[in-house]
Amino acid sequence: IARANIAIANLDKVENEDMRNQLLGEAYFLRSFFYFELTQFFGNVPVVSAIPTNVEEAAKYPKQATAEEIYGTIAAGLKKASEIMPSKKWNECITGLRHATRWDAEALLARVYLFYTGFYGDKNGQTITELPLADLETGELLSEGIKASEVVAKLEDCINNSGHSLVADYR
Repeated sequence: IARANIAIANLDKVENEDMRNQLLGEAYFLRSFFYFELTQFFGNVPVVSAIPTNVEEAAKYPKQATAEEIYGTIAAGLKKASEIMPSKKWNECITGLRHATRWDAEALLARVYLFYTGFYGDKNGQTITELPLADLETGELLSEGIKASEVVAKLEDCINNSGHSLVADYR
């Protein structure tokens, strides 16, 4: 997460816009992926979305975030990654094979949506139909989140344009 934050803070220096967007998208994707993994293992964790600018900031222990703040940050990173990364097939990625792509971000966003709306909806005895969304600059939760229709649209984009397909005969 710290390395992704450093990359996000410094990738504006890359002159090639396609390369910058790909690398920035990969950094947002990886940060979101690692936060998702952390929350599944440990529950609520601190959200650190910027690099410290001085020793006092580095020495300050971050407070534990709420589930809405954590998942809002995860969703915002995945949404941003899926919007800025090039729409190239998985084997045409400009940073090479085995790198995160737009399609990875869209697929993980669907997984995060299903987990959040299922796990937290059941846990609190309420129906949740929206994934929270945070502002990537401030970390503040936005009034509107990501709805199921947006997740479905991103999945359809992934299915139709990624170059991946299901195995015809699984046997």
